[in-house]
Amino acid sequence: MFGRPKCMPEEMRMRYGAPSFSLRLGLLTSPWTREECRKEKDKFRGKVVLLYPGINMLNSPREWAKILSDAYYVVISAVSAEDEPIAALKKAFEREIYSPIVKHLTGVSVVESAEDALSLIKAITESSERECVTLNNTEEEIK
Repeated sequence: MFGRPKCMPEEMRMRYGAPSFSLRLGLLTSPWTREECRKEKDKFRGKVVLLYPGINMLNSPREWAKILSDAYYVVISAVSAEDEPIAALKKAFEREIYSPIVKHLTGVSVVESAEDALSLIKAITESSERECVTLNNTEEEIK
């Protein structure tokens, strides 16, 4: 009754159905479901992940964060870091980072433009000598 109305799935699909910007670094993978992502888990282990979250990921952020907790660093691309679903996804990754169980994941950031993403990923990959992987969970292809 009080408070903000929740986003309807159609609204979320329209809003998060396509990437906010298109930047492809390293290997590109596009798992749509959690099961597909679990099968490709070795591709993310110890790497910097440029993440384009889609509707599936935003509906269950904790499960996706657990799957990607073997990555070294996750960079989330979004229109705004203040969007509620994006903030929930970032918080799920932060819970994995600060969990008492030791994980490989060392950090998570939200970037709002290709330039910010490129400079952040370049700095992380150069300092850590790690590779980058692009994970696209949206309904559109990244070129």
